Amino acid sequence: MKSPHGYPPPKEEVNPSMDSHTRSPSPDSMETQKNAESVETKTDEGLGELQLRVEQLKKQSEETHDRLLRKQAELQNMRKRFEREKQDISVWARSEVLVELLPVADACERALGSLSLVGGADMLPEAFRSGLELIYRKVQESLAKFRVNPITSVGQPFDPHWHEALLREETDQYPDHHIMEEFQKGYQLDGRLLRPAQVKVAVHPVSVVQLGSEK
Repeated sequence: MKSPHGYPPPKEEVNPSMDSHTRSPSPDSMETQKNAESVETKTDEGLGELQLRVEQLKKQSEETHDRLLRKQAELQNMRKRFEREKQDISVWARSEVLVELLPVADACERALGSLSLVGGADMLPEAFRSGLELIYRKVQESLAKFRVNPITSVGQPFDPHWHEALLREETDQYPDHHIMEEFQKGYQLDGRLLRPAQVKVAVHPVSVVQLGSEK
């Protein structure tokens, strides 16, 4: 339809804000909104599951680390025990052989002691004495080479771990329970007893006065 002047009538202006409120949302926009909300929900759920999985993996890693540390400690203990057993076997094997040399050392000591009691150096050839001393020295050097050391006894307190008391004598000349005399020398191997020393131990006598005072 044309106006009286021959021009078409002007179109009515539409307010966009009014249109957005008055018009109902289209099905496409509603579907898009639903899809967006669905994606957001799934994203939240995925993040929660991922965080839970991370916590589980962290816990498994800590447990695996703890088991590894325990296994390493057990391995170290086994290695130390094996080394101790190996050392014990080595010491035992050496002791079985070295103990056979001790009577040779004893015989040399007794022979040298007997020679010192013989009056007059001209009664025995010097070569005999020198040869005996050489044998004794070689035996002692062999024992020391394998870490066999004599046990100090005379003048020391009696120790049942290192000494074997054959006699006890009442005397005031020595401290109580100290060693007066050594009958047979004792030896140790790497700090372990190879053979105890056979000794005489001093014991202080108890006087009658002390007994009467105790009553």
